[in-house]
Amino acid sequence: MTVPHRITVFAPATVASLEAVKNDELRDVVVCFSDLPKSEFSADDIEQAEFDSLCDAAALSVQRLIDSQEMPLRVVLAGRVSSEAPVLNDEGDYVIDRLPREALSAIYVDELDASKDVNTLLTLVRQGKQPSDDQYSKVETRLLLWHDPAELDQLIEAYPHHR
Repeated sequence: MTVPHRITVFAPATVASLEAVKNDELRDVVVCFSDLPKSEFSADDIEQAEFDSLCDAAALSVQRLIDSQEMPLRVVLAGRVSSEAPVLNDEGDYVIDRLPREALSAIYVDELDASKDVNTLLTLVRQGKQPSDDQYSKVETRLLLWHDPAELDQLIEAYPHHR
């Protein structure tokens, strides 16, 4: 029997999602996470697994931008939740009921310069074209900037919600 514990989840988001977090309106949140047992894996292994989950969430953030007119920046919300919170839904995604502001441990956002590469990728996909490996790589290899959750209001002001 597994004892519930706190895990870090990474939720793919968009700039507009920041407003939903502020108003505690983020519900049915898709999350990426790793729940490696600390007793069986090294700290480096767990850190790598969490980084991989962050990267997976960043890729899903791009998917969320395909049908929107939001600013083309990847956003990932990190939060601490019970290991029992993520539930597999019918679409094969892990989902938590809600991600309240007080559960946030970090907010990751692309630097503004990344918007050009993300927009190029989005434009090709919207046109039904297959982006090249190089175009994917330009987006995937960009590091997301870490922000403290206390900066949420400033992030909302700093990033326009629409292009």
